[in-house]
Amino acid sequence: MKFATSPSKVPMSLKNSMDMLSPKESLRAGKNPSLVVFDLDFTIWPFDCDKDVIAPFIPCGAGVVDSRFCRADPYPNVQEIIATLVDAGIPIAYASRNPSAASIRSLLSAITIPTEKEMTLWSALPSSDYFHAYSSCGRKGKSLHFEAIKKASGVEYSDMLFFDDLIENIESARQQGIPSMYLSYKRGLSWQSFLEGLAMWRDKHP
Repeated sequence: MKFATSPSKVPMSLKNSMDMLSPKESLRAGKNPSLVVFDLDFTIWPFDCDKDVIAPFIPCGAGVVDSRFCRADPYPNVQEIIATLVDAGIPIAYASRNPSAASIRSLLSAITIPTEKEMTLWSALPSSDYFHAYSSCGRKGKSLHFEAIKKASGVEYSDMLFFDDLIENIESARQQGIPSMYLSYKRGLSWQSFLEGLAMWRDKHP
């Protein structure tokens, strides 16, 4: 069961100033994380990959369908958010405790993003070393995933920004020193939650 938690405290002056800017302008308006890490199930898309939707995944019109022709689209703002980060030169990574790595990669490869050069959620990664989908092996949260991401990227935990819909993953990441943004259950990543996370990260990096 998932429990709500109090929202991250974001200085109102900083949040209000960011609200007046477009998302791209917000990224240009201040210091940014060296790496943004995203959970996948119920963060990037509104389902459990390989359970609620089944590979292979096929582009269909403006979206994606699975092997049973069920919709397998991400949350509405996700493609634009990832595209904006890529175009701004901010690398991304994916950290999931879902062990169905092959199915997840198939879905990421089927979802296109509106970057300056046509890409997918998979090709948006700097390399496959920035993709980690496996069980936590009995360890708390995603500490195993973040150790691998830190080794691959060379980015310190404090310079990362992490988004997840499970509070235990958020709490574990924060204990590692990773600024983390909790996403309300089944609401997923949106421009509002992304900009709140960015404002929270900037508050920690004046």
